[in-house]
Amino acid sequence: MTLRESSTVLGTITLPDITLGRAPVPGVPSVYAHRADEDGDRLMISFSTHALSFVLSGRKRLFSGKRYVEVEEGGAVLFAAGHCLSTDTRLGPEPYRSLLFFFDDVFLERVLAKQGAQRPAPRSEEQFHTLHPSRQLAALRDETARTLATFPAMSPARIALRLEEALLVLLETEGSDAFTVLRRPNGDDPVARVQRTVEGQWQRGLSTEEMAFLCHMSASSFKRHFRTAYGVTPGRWLVERRLGYAAHLLRVERKRPAEVFEAAGFASASSFTQSFKARFGTTPSAYREGNEP
Repeated sequence: MTLRESSTVLGTITLPDITLGRAPVPGVPSVYAHRADEDGDRLMISFSTHALSFVLSGRKRLFSGKRYVEVEEGGAVLFAAGHCLSTDTRLGPEPYRSLLFFFDDVFLERVLAKQGAQRPAPRSEEQFHTLHPSRQLAALRDETARTLATFPAMSPARIALRLEEALLVLLETEGSDAFTVLRRPNGDDPVARVQRTVEGQWQRGLSTEEMAFLCHMSASSFKRHFRTAYGVTPGRWLVERRLGYAAHLLRVERKRPAEVFEAAGFASASSFTQSFKARFGTTPSAYREGNEP
């Protein structure tokens, strides 16, 4: 079963549990070669461990907390355990391919202890960190991908050696700050978490359920904390915020409606036009023409 098929069946994908067929063993890393022959929908992914992901071909879009990032072919990203949204996209006829190492705090602390290093104190709410290009990491990535293509059942000892080497490269090239993202503060205020996520993602076209997922909340808890923060329902606030921004783009920046709907966070041109007409009493095109400078 592919990750996309798993999402259809299960809703939320838990990694690496779904790739292992079981819960991960503490202190034992794993690796997974992912391939998608079609562009996928946005997936809700729950990482039960940390992950180091390499994009071999295609593009990965990631949403977490207030951040959005696109990881291009050849790029890499370090994930902390937690929730994120992910979309995998092909850039041509070739399938989307990525390589993911999964590891926990037990393994990470063991690797750092060998070098006399420690993770810095938590100071970030972010869940992922995009990595700087590195020839050493690229060589490790390609060697591991070739090994898995020939021997899919890679031994745990070999996986541990490859991952340890990759983490040491990060330690040498980016310092211990590269691992800050893997140690986030505890006791975050839920209302502040909702505000941070909403303010960072309202233009991305995410649903209330997706934002609740990013906040590690049920939809009902998210709506309750949202009303505490903003005094209205998420649906009403998001539509008003997106329409206000769309009107600004049409009137001030002179954008065409076809350029506006996605930039303002609407899923389609038709839903944008319908909402805009209900709010302003006219179509986006007529609104733009009626506000000529």
